[in-house]
Amino acid sequence: MKYLHPYLYEIVHDLVQQRVADKKFPYVAIANDVKAKVMSDVSIALDEMVQDGLLARSSNINGIGLYRTLKEKEIENYYVQR
Repeated sequence: MKYLHPYLYEIVHDLVQQRVADKKFPYVAIANDVKAKVMSDVSIALDEMVQDGLLARSSNINGIGLYRTLKEKEIENYYVQR
């Protein structure tokens, strides 16, 4: 999971700097704020992937998003990986 370290470091740094600018002590990033930012970024990335035609999206009865890869992309990736 080391590939996430720079991304998470940037989020924590930005949140701390925002608290400093707002003069909200203590100057720390709150776990819920970090998680909310990550979830927001993931939602945006998933929407972009749907728009780009990499993923298909549907919803279950409760409105929870369901994602799947497109068969054409799976075939493309199969040949690229070989």
